[in-house]
This record gives sequence, C-alpha cells and structure tokens, in this order.
Amino acid sequence: MTESILLTKSKAFALRIVRLYKYLRDRKESVIAKQLLRSGTSIGANIAESRYAQSKSDFASKLQIALKEAAETDDLHREYVLSQIRQQVGFTQADVAERLGVSQPTYAECERGSNMRIGTLQKIVTALGGELSFHVLIGGRDYNLQMPQPR
Repeated sequence: MTESILLTKSKAFALRIVRLYKYLRDRKESVIAKQLLRSGTSIGANIAESRYAQSKSDFASKLQIALKEAAETDDLHREYVLSQIRQQVGFTQADVAERLGVSQPTYAECERGSNMRIGTLQKIVTALGGELSFHVLIGGRDYNLQMPQPR
C-alpha cells in the first residue's frame, strides 16, 4: 500500500510537534507542552489507524478523531502564541483586561482562542501597543492586509 500524502504530512507534523515539545519543556512550559505533544502526535496515529479500519464508519470515525486533535492542537498553539506576545511586551492578563475594559477571566477566554473574532484580536493587539495585519498567500501572490485601528 502506498503512503498517502495525508499520512506523510501528519508524520512530518508530528516530528515538528516533538521538537516544539522539547523547546517548550526546556522553557518550563510543561503543561502546554504535554497537551501539544498528545494532540499533535495523535493526528498521525489516527490517520495511520484509519488505513486499517474495519468498516467505512470506523474509517470515518478515526479521521474525525484526527480532525478533532488537529483543532485542539491549533487552539493550543494559538493560545501559546498570544500568551507569549503578551508576556514579551510585559503585560499580565489583568493588565490587558483592564485596557480592554473586561474582567481578567473574560480576557483569559480570549487568549485561549475560543472562536475569537478578528475585531477582538485587533483590540487585544492594540491594547498591547501593536497593530494587526494579515499576510495572505493566494495563487503564489502575497497580499498584506493592514487592519484599520479600532475606534
């Protein structure tokens, strides 16, 4: 049986996740490191298992689990990145919450990336003293989208 591109890419992703795990572990970020390791490596494991599924529903179930693990990995990575930016500019969650006019637990939910809207992300970036822009690659062409400052 030839190896699918999905399996090849998920294996490469798992190796990157292992390297990220080691990096985070060395920086004493063990909780998020362990979560990323579990969810990020589970993607490829479930894709590999799907190749030997006993039925079409078993096949679909294993791929659905891989998709859920991919979503969790993405959420964890997004949470870590926003948290790191906040910490690097010297803010606590309470500092950012105060600037946004919300409670610290409300801001913590935003930092976890639970379906955050672009407008909310823009307000957070502005509160941290930055500007939000997006780099988009479509058909080999680069586009840089600068977001207007919130009012």
